[in-house]
Amino acid sequence: MKFFSPRPDGRYSEVEHWLETTLPQTPPLAPATRRQLWQRAQQNAASLTPPRRRLTSLRLAYPLFSFLLLLGFLGGYVGIVFASGASIPGDSLYAIERQAESLWMTLTPSPRRDEVRLVLLERRIYETRALLDSGRDVPPNLFQEIEMLFMSLSDDVVAGAMPQLQHDRDVLQLLNEQHPGILALQDALNAANASLAVSSP
Repeated sequence: MKFFSPRPDGRYSEVEHWLETTLPQTPPLAPATRRQLWQRAQQNAASLTPPRRRLTSLRLAYPLFSFLLLLGFLGGYVGIVFASGASIPGDSLYAIERQAESLWMTLTPSPRRDEVRLVLLERRIYETRALLDSGRDVPPNLFQEIEMLFMSLSDDVVAGAMPQLQHDRDVLQLLNEQHPGILALQDALNAANASLAVSSP
């Protein structure tokens, strides 16, 4: 004789199974006692089953947590790139700055690359000045890059950016006067003068 019908999913809880096996061996119970036992069995069965809402919230929480983690990582990386903009050779963030500049140049369309070169030229001169003023050695490739940037600018860009380029040339001339005898600096200054001479009236 079955005292309990199975739940909609066709299964019995552990308590219901115990009652099914124990009750036939005991004297018949009063209807009130049976109702009490059934209610307790249902309460115990409900406590054994995890609520579905919690599982759904956990399923939603993992992708959200992953997205926030990725967003935090990207935000931190972008922050480091911006912070590296004021670094100079020898600083820990300088390599990140150079990688970001290389990516910037690669992603810029060819007709607009001269604009990027103007920004990079200003940065290289700033770095050279900062190193010389602090008494640190300037890597030779820094002067070579300044020379190359001056020579790679087109005449139209030079004519349009004359005030900035004259200022850059003046900074190089001042550095050459303050730190005489640096041949690579003299070569960079000569390249600046040659570049400006092309567009001079």
